[in-house]
Amino acid sequence: KHFMGDNFAPEEIASIEKTMRFKPVSIKEFNLIHPSDLPDPDDVYDRLSSLANSVYGRYSENMKTLIK
Repeated sequence: KHFMGDNFAPEEIASIEKTMRFKPVSIKEFNLIHPSDLPDPDDVYDRLSSLANSVYGRYSENMKTLIK
């Protein structure tokens, strides 16, 4: 409605909205590799925290500049 103006009925907007949605991608249709299963967050928490701390320690000045 914001982009098209106020002169459209709700049904028309809903119809356009449905046609503009992304359709699900079929893994078989496009012969894609099936995504692997993610590990349980509790199993990787310590390693990810360590990685985040390491990256922040190494690039903290760059990050502070980006955050500003």
